[in-house]
Amino acid sequence: MDDLRREDLSPLLVSTVFVSSTRGDLDAFRKAVAWLQRTRFNVTESFPADEWSSVTTPEQIVAECRRRVFSADAFVLILGPWAGWSPPGHIESITHLELKWARVHFAEVRQSLDRIFKLKNLPELVHLSDVPRILVLTAGADKRLRTGSDGGPALLRIEDTVKPLLAEFTKEELEGIKTSLGQFHQEVYEAVDAHEALLYSFNEMEDMEMRVLETFQRWNTISAKCWSLLSRV
Repeated sequence: MDDLRREDLSPLLVSTVFVSSTRGDLDAFRKAVAWLQRTRFNVTESFPADEWSSVTTPEQIVAECRRRVFSADAFVLILGPWAGWSPPGHIESITHLELKWARVHFAEVRQSLDRIFKLKNLPELVHLSDVPRILVLTAGADKRLRTGSDGGPALLRIEDTVKPLLAEFTKEELEGIKTSLGQFHQEVYEAVDAHEALLYSFNEMEDMEMRVLETFQRWNTISAKCWSLLSRV
């Protein structure tokens, strides 16, 4: 490993995390994730709420969210009954876009690491990049299991999601909401099935915190091993 440079292994480190969620309904869960990652693992949030005011126009929001996702070491999506706001010119909601960007970003990171491990003949390091860097936490899924799959956790049924909205939106608007959320759910399932993301459901704050701690501990273990290797470079 004499020719292994610090920048070669830096993608294995988890020091910044992008937390994605809809605003308002999931603020408490978002703050809990940010607090846990900061106090328990010394990990900073890539785009904290106190910096949101730095961008105001839809174009700025999209550009800055994309930039922050692509600069993060890990990605946490807290998914409730809403897909979120859709920026002008985009079919997907901003949270859906953030997940799509995260999938591209971490696929590129993995490809870069695989090339380094192969070029430098370091097969013993491959397992360090096997743990997905995308964590999806789905609220209110009632521990439901996916049908027609490997029995993994399922997202909240879209039919249940739109029930509280029947009096607020027209039939056409509801169909649009269901379509958007359905596409978002499909994106999540594709990422999970491709081993790009971890998916856990929760009903209470305690459930979510447990899953966050477990996942961050796995990421932290990888970072610790990486630091150990870097100390010998």
